[in-house]
Amino acid sequence: AGFIALARILLRGLLEFDASWLPVLAAISAISMLAGSILALVQGDVRRMLAYSGVAHAGFIMTGVVGGSTSSILFYVGVYAIQLVGSFAIVTATSGPTGTASDLAHYRGLASTSPGLAAAFSVLLLGMAGLPVTSGFVAKFGVFASAWASGFEWLVIVAVLASVIAFAFYLRIIVVMYMEESQRDRVVVSAPVRVVLALTVAVTILWGILPASLRDLAADALAL
Repeated sequence: AGFIALARILLRGLLEFDASWLPVLAAISAISMLAGSILALVQGDVRRMLAYSGVAHAGFIMTGVVGGSTSSILFYVGVYAIQLVGSFAIVTATSGPTGTASDLAHYRGLASTSPGLAAAFSVLLLGMAGLPVTSGFVAKFGVFASAWASGFEWLVIVAVLASVIAFAFYLRIIVVMYMEESQRDRVVVSAPVRVVLALTVAVTILWGILPASLRDLAADALAL
C-alpha cells in the first residue's frame, strides 16, 4: 500500500516536477539495493537475512517507480509478499513452536531430514533471487525494463549487481541445507503450514511460467 501511495503521488500528483524527485528516488533505490544485499550477505541468522533482503527488495520495487510503471510495481509487490509469507512459515516451522532462534547452523542438512521443507525453501529463495522460471524473475525484469526505458540505465546496472550479491546469500542457505551434514531431528510441519507452502511454491513457479494472469490484474488494478 505504501509503494502504491508513493507511485500515485509521484507519478500523478507530482509528475510535472519529476526532474526534481527522480534523481533523489533513484539514488535512494540504489542505496537500498546495495546496502540491503551487502548487509544480508554478512548475516548468520536467517530471519535477519530475510529482513535485510527486504531492504534490497524495497530498492528493486523503487526502480519500478523510477520507471513509471505501476503495473510492474504491483506485480513485484504481490510476488514478493507471497514468497516472504512462505519463507517465514518455513523459518517458524524450523525454529519450533516455542523457539526464536533461526541461526543458519540450524539449517545444516535440512534436506536429509526434511526434504520437502528444504525443497520448498529452495524454490522460494530462488524466486526471491530472481532466477528464470520463477515469478521473481518476471517481477525483476519488469521493474528493470521500465527503469531502462526511462533512461536510468545506470540504476539497472546497480540493480543487477545487487541481484548478484543477493543471489550469493540465498544460495548460501541452499548450500547449507543440501551440502552439509544434518545436526538436528526431522522438522514436524503442521497441516496449515503445509498448505501455505504448497500454495506459495505453486504460484512462485506458475507465475514464473505463465505470468499473464497476475500481470493483467496488476495492469488493471491501478490505472493512472
